Amino acid sequence: MRGKYHLRQLHNSNFQLQLPTNSPKLHLKEKDPHIVKCTKAISTHMRNGHCDLALRVFDTMQLRNSVSYNALRNAEFSLARDLFDRMPQKDLFSWNLMLTGYARNRRLYDSRVLIDSMPEKDIVSWNAMLSGYVRSGHVDEAREVFDRMPHKNSISRNGLLAAYVRSGRLEEASHLFESKSDWEFISWNCLMGGYVKRNMSGDASLLFDQMPIRDVVSWNTMISGYAQDGDLSQARRLFEESPVRDVFTWTTMVYAYVQNGMLEEARRVFDEIPQKREMLYNAMIAGYVQYKRMDMARKLFEAMPFPNIGSWNIMINGYCREGDVAQARNLFDRMSRHDSVSWAAIITGYAHNGHYEEAMNMLVEMKRDGEDLNRSTFCCALSTCADIAALELGKQVHGQVVKTGYENGCVVGNALVGMYCKCGCIDEAYDLFQGIQHKDIVPWNTMLAGYARHGFGRMALKVFESMITAGVKPDEITVVGVLSACSHMGLTDRGTEYFHSMDKNYGVKPNSKHYTCMIDLLGRAGHLEEAQNLIRNMPFEPDVATWGALLGASRIHGNMELGEKAAEMVFKMEPHNSGMHVLLSNLYAASGRWVDVSKMKLKMREVGVQKKTPGYSWVEVHNKIHTFTVGDCFHPENGRIYAFVKELDLKMKQDGYVPSTKLVLHDVEEEEKKHMLKYHSEKLAVAFGILAIPAARPIRVMKNLRACEDCHYAIKHISKYVYVVRHLHICNARYISTNSCSYRSKRRSRCSTSSSTITNSVKDPDIVTWNKAISSHMRNGHCDSALRVFNSMPRRSSVSYNAMISGYLRNAKFSLARDLFDKMPERDLFSWNVMLTGYVRNHRLGEARKLFDLMPEKDVVSWNAMLSGYAQNGFVDEAREVFNRMPHRNSISWNGLLAAYVHNGRLEEARQLFESQSDWELISWNCLMGGYVKRNMLGDARLIFDQMPVRDVISWNTMISGYAQVGDLSQAKRLFNESPIRDVFTWTAMVSGYVQNRMVEEAGKYFDEMPVKNEISYNAMLAGYVQDKKMDIARELFEAMPCRNISSWNTMITGYCQNGGIAQARKLFDVMPQRDCVSWAAIIAGYAQNEHFEEALNMFVEMKRDGENSNRSTFSCALSTCADIAALELGKQVHGQVVKAGFETGCFVGNALLGMYFKCGSTDEANNVFEGIEEKDVVSWNTMIAGYARHGFGRQALILFESMKKAGVKPDEITMVGVLSACSHSGLIDRGTEYFYSMNRDYNVTPSSKHYTCMIDLLGRAGRLKEAENLMRKMPFEPGAASWGALLGASRIHGNTELGEKAAEMVFKMEPCNSGMYVLLSNLYAASGRWVDVGKMRSRMKEVGVQKVTGYSWVEVQNKIHTFTVGDCFHPEKDRIYAFLEELDLKIRRDGYVSSTKLVLHDVEEEEKEHMLKYHSEKLAVAFGILTIPAGRPIRVMKNLRVCQDCHNAIKHISKIVGRLIILRDSHRFHHFNEGICSCGDYW
Repeated sequence: MRGKYHLRQLHNSNFQLQLPTNSPKLHLKEKDPHIVKCTKAISTHMRNGHCDLALRVFDTMQLRNSVSYNALRNAEFSLARDLFDRMPQKDLFSWNLMLTGYARNRRLYDSRVLIDSMPEKDIVSWNAMLSGYVRSGHVDEAREVFDRMPHKNSISRNGLLAAYVRSGRLEEASHLFESKSDWEFISWNCLMGGYVKRNMSGDASLLFDQMPIRDVVSWNTMISGYAQDGDLSQARRLFEESPVRDVFTWTTMVYAYVQNGMLEEARRVFDEIPQKREMLYNAMIAGYVQYKRMDMARKLFEAMPFPNIGSWNIMINGYCREGDVAQARNLFDRMSRHDSVSWAAIITGYAHNGHYEEAMNMLVEMKRDGEDLNRSTFCCALSTCADIAALELGKQVHGQVVKTGYENGCVVGNALVGMYCKCGCIDEAYDLFQGIQHKDIVPWNTMLAGYARHGFGRMALKVFESMITAGVKPDEITVVGVLSACSHMGLTDRGTEYFHSMDKNYGVKPNSKHYTCMIDLLGRAGHLEEAQNLIRNMPFEPDVATWGALLGASRIHGNMELGEKAAEMVFKMEPHNSGMHVLLSNLYAASGRWVDVSKMKLKMREVGVQKKTPGYSWVEVHNKIHTFTVGDCFHPENGRIYAFVKELDLKMKQDGYVPSTKLVLHDVEEEEKKHMLKYHSEKLAVAFGILAIPAARPIRVMKNLRACEDCHYAIKHISKYVYVVRHLHICNARYISTNSCSYRSKRRSRCSTSSSTITNSVKDPDIVTWNKAISSHMRNGHCDSALRVFNSMPRRSSVSYNAMISGYLRNAKFSLARDLFDKMPERDLFSWNVMLTGYVRNHRLGEARKLFDLMPEKDVVSWNAMLSGYAQNGFVDEAREVFNRMPHRNSISWNGLLAAYVHNGRLEEARQLFESQSDWELISWNCLMGGYVKRNMLGDARLIFDQMPVRDVISWNTMISGYAQVGDLSQAKRLFNESPIRDVFTWTAMVSGYVQNRMVEEAGKYFDEMPVKNEISYNAMLAGYVQDKKMDIARELFEAMPCRNISSWNTMITGYCQNGGIAQARKLFDVMPQRDCVSWAAIIAGYAQNEHFEEALNMFVEMKRDGENSNRSTFSCALSTCADIAALELGKQVHGQVVKAGFETGCFVGNALLGMYFKCGSTDEANNVFEGIEEKDVVSWNTMIAGYARHGFGRQALILFESMKKAGVKPDEITMVGVLSACSHSGLIDRGTEYFYSMNRDYNVTPSSKHYTCMIDLLGRAGRLKEAENLMRKMPFEPGAASWGALLGASRIHGNTELGEKAAEMVFKMEPCNSGMYVLLSNLYAASGRWVDVGKMRSRMKEVGVQKVTGYSWVEVQNKIHTFTVGDCFHPEKDRIYAFLEELDLKIRRDGYVSSTKLVLHDVEEEEKEHMLKYHSEKLAVAFGILTIPAGRPIRVMKNLRVCQDCHNAIKHISKIVGRLIILRDSHRFHHFNEGICSCGDYW
């Protein structure tokens, strides 16, 4: 055992133990000087990690005692256990030492076996076992150990309390805390921190107030809690009261103010701080930058004693966003050192502000500076190269990408594809596209759009077909690319077919961009009438782009009338759109209407439209950008260029070129027009390119605007004259053309051109050359070209057939591959394997198995292909059957089966397979270890890790991320420090681990130290700041991200929503480059959570219009919003969408539907939905029970409760609240009391404050006030405001003023600003005629600053919410409503209604009181509902407060008079009024 590990490896596998405090006294032998000396030496060696040296000392000892054995506490587990088992005598200290080692390293099974075998145990033993369970998150097991402990100390109790708090089980933590009184203040802080972490500020505050002593942590915790909730007044109050403040106290206040945009207050606190750190400065600076106060940010930055790199980067980003790149560059140059964020910020700043050449220079400088590029900086660099068409520099960046191994990754690979497409290198782009290993939708869209812009429409459509075959679902961007491809190629029928089938075939609803593409397609083809009809039939208003497309088509085909109409619509929407003014001017000029051209120029001046954007073209020569404008005379070689242009002009005219003078917008002579056209910027750039770029290399010219018709026509002739083999690429704002295209004709596809070139250039080559040509065509997707080569071959070999078959399979043409395979004159084993592998890779396992069984012979490749197919598709048993039948196996066979077991969670079988042989490769060890980590089996994973003969970076990363996931950050950190090599994933694992455990500061330290960061790293850190409610820092990091993905945007939106910054969230949502269902769910939920219900529903409707498919989350958010505002009709429409989506019977959305129907007063519909839910969980049952209880149908609720128990669903505390509420609302006192006293015994639910409040309400309503008061005295905890409020309500009902005053006083102590309780007590005084006390209550409310909540009611009519307040006079139909209400008042008085004037809180005449009651908001809403809602339909009225007794009595009579069902929802419950009777039985 001692010789097995290298010294350092042995040290790395050790565990650290802390000696328990119950060390026994030394025996006589233990006092032997030699033993003591050797034992000390052992301890020293072990403490320093020198296990081998310690073992040598141990082996040389002739006499040993228990201390000698115990000193070897750092040994590897098996060695430690071996020594432990060899001990001649084990004392309790030895047992505890071994037990603690197992527990601290989460070997819980070994710990449990050991503790069960211990001859005796003390409190250290029990605490060790309890601690092990707590650290591993096994809270129930920890509780079981705690309950079994014969004696407990503070460590035991604190351990269990911390376990409950960390796992979010705060109710149990609270019960434990209340079970004893002598807690240490660390325990108080622990529980309070748990409440704050989960935004339960009320509970945290109650605990804070009860603390016998507080330290700085207590104050900081409570201040940060209030700050996180946005309650800055409370946070400030505690801050002022805190007797001691440290740097975190001050920082919390600054963050809080910055997050809420209160920069002045943040700065005031900042200035008061005695000692400031860099992070604090950065927070304040980021706040200024965020709110565009760059002057203040700069002042503070300059005042910093020691700015760190984060400070500089914040300032650079701020200046770049404000467009002040010069200031940003000035700061950048002053920096002592730069990181990747600094370079990304300045490069992106230059590019976004149009300084492309400077951006390119900075890229070059960054490379010279030796800065390592990561994925983010690579993407930034490639994007800049693409924007400025810097192909040569882009290729150099590509070389760096290849060196770092990012080429085949999706993020950088897509950036490379985009760069080559925009630089005119479509072949290189396609080769890179083919090399991307795991393509998501973005590379497909980029490639498809690239082919479309290059005019290779048919190739674009082939890419689209391959995308569908690969199982990638198209999105709206894909379809835009497809329609653009059809438009550029003139494929009118294909484009029309795609447009009309996109919703049905791909689930993409047409939006304005798709309609614009179709209008462009039809318009280019001359189908102007069809284009007009399509605009008329659009389901939404056409936008500027749509009308602009029609105007462009009108110009091409000279349709003056239609062009003027389209231009008029554009100018209404965008009167300053210079491009459209120029387009209409072109149309006039082409028709010779010079007067109208002049009018257009005059109109542009009057409206204030700037002259059209100056056109310029540029060409890259030797890594330098050369820019030209029309008639440019500033280029150093302009004499040479102009001479060459004149030469070219003569040659072109001899070749038949005629200048398109009709495009000149000036009424001048023909010769003058020709001269104007001759020196356009693109012609100058082409001429310079021909002169400067070596022959046989393409000339790539870029233009910022669209190439004019004359230049397009001229460059075709130039390409013919210069060199036939030379390509001229003109890349403009909308299209990339080459010398092979014709301006108004359909472009020929690339495949036909390339194939003819190959077939003409090769007459009778060697067969190898033919085969290479086939493979090349197939690799590029040109199957037709490959077939032409194959058919032209004078002779073929099996390789020729195999190349064709393999190519067909690669391009998903299975029938062609099989047909050619069947036609082969002779098939070798390779041919069979090619066909078999093709089927397997495309998941066609049925055909693969048939072919496999037909094979005349099979080798290990054949067997592995079949095994791999089954394994990758989850058919593990079939894979095992193939494995067992294999005559020979290699490492691929073993690894394939092992991976199948691991990926499908069958780890026991994977372990058995692994142990069946010994010579596994490193990838196999990593695979099995990864399986254990994925299922949190860290003990087994660590065992594998320790046994590995060699480890790579994946091994270390897997183990580190495993420890980080389960919260064992000490182990994760130890392994991180020991790992010999770290990559970006190693660092990210540590960042994520600290973030998951809410240790954001530590996560930030690791993040800042990362040498290379990727999107995952940024998103992990971003989520940490959001989770910690540090939105200012999150925004700072978000803005600094060099490349954001959709997850980054969603994280920020969710963070702002959760912190009340809904306006900021919406701003981000609106500027997102792309949205998914998570984005929509986040913004809808944000509006709903912040009580902007109408906006939430509007966003849901907008989401449907936008074509985004709703998921469970968005449906739940929409239904929750409908429930909150009782928008039943809209809720039903959402329900219809749910049914279409197939979510109705699912538990998650089904429960949201239940809640919506109950809150809207539709109990029957709720019951129907409940019956349809296939697998009901406890939430479904709870929602039904609570719903029936609120509606006053208590007996139905209890029947449902019994059904729930019969169904085997265990009731929880929420269930019991619903049951007790049902009994309370229905007056079932005995049943309610029975349930209350049996809930712990029968259902294991310990009564909480909510249950006691329900019981007090139940007894109080029944008039048993004495029993209610006694119950409060016997509560095992202090009654809360809700309990006293229930007693006050009961006192008001039964007129017990003395008890009511007592209850109210207790409420006011806890919640001095609770306006509802003041009104309740005032009602009690008024009913007793104590007007003086009513007046005193009003005065007291003013003194305390309590505002009475305004009551209002609303009713939904035809999908619109109508809101009323008392005596409302703003409704457009107020006269009709008041007249009808007067009529109703007369009728109900005849029916016996008498006004409850005792409720009026004013000492006035009886007549005046009756008048005050007559126009309450609920009566107005009911009257309006009767007038507007058709007969036979229920009238549903909602009120934000509790309905008053007078309105309740009046609506009973109204329901009888008008014969209508009226459902009233107030803040407490529902009332169903029908035929003069209420469902509450007047028991409310």
